[in-house]
Amino acid sequence: MLAMGERTGNLDIILENLREFYEEEVDNFMKNLSTIIEPVMLIFIGVIVGTVALGILGPIYKITGNLNK
Repeated sequence: MLAMGERTGNLDIILENLREFYEEEVDNFMKNLSTIIEPVMLIFIGVIVGTVALGILGPIYKITGNLNK
């Protein structure tokens, strides 16, 4: 495309078309990437919060269980 643009003298128009095409491609890729990453991050954060909650509640239940005996 660049060679054709140089031959016809419309290099600026060809480069503008290429810029628009690749800009749209990058935008679509980033939208798809964020759509994929969002649920993965949600699950990852949920696992971390669950681990911390179990780490805190486990010893509390163990202590209160020993008090009733």
